[in-house]
Amino acid sequence: MYLLRYTNDTLNAIPGYPPQPEAVPHLKGWLDVLDRGWSAVLQRRRWDTANREGTGVAQESLAVNMTERTRLKSLLLSGTESLAEWLERTRKAQLQEFAKAAEDEGNEELEGETVNMEAFEDVFSRTLEDLGQKSGDDAPQMTGLVEPELLLQSELEGDGDMLAFDDIDE
Repeated sequence: MYLLRYTNDTLNAIPGYPPQPEAVPHLKGWLDVLDRGWSAVLQRRRWDTANREGTGVAQESLAVNMTERTRLKSLLLSGTESLAEWLERTRKAQLQEFAKAAEDEGNEELEGETVNMEAFEDVFSRTLEDLGQKSGDDAPQMTGLVEPELLLQSELEGDGDMLAFDDIDE
């Protein structure tokens, strides 16, 4: 799937850039569009280019299979962790710039607004919700890991898109 590879390449590339505080708001906006795009794909909705979101009822197209869903979830969790580290480096670089500017001006207090880390707390929240990873939800969360006993008792159902697991009688 092209979007999966694109997301992987992008999330792996961002931490390689030097800290750029001025780019952070643009990055947040772009990640939000990517999140809405993944949500549209997972819900099988048409993409509205004007509003940048999925619209309409679910399309009669192939669903994202379980392997791709697991890869996506893993990618988002590791990618957002790398992104958080990059944002922290950006925030520290920004604080150093403020300290240098304050020193040059003879001020003791730092002036300026640093990168808002809290703005990134909900990054990919739509996609993770569509993947079944809601915070505070009692529903089972997809981990991508299957116990061997369950795997042995699995059977293919329907058109082969989903692998269903029978309950284990204990």
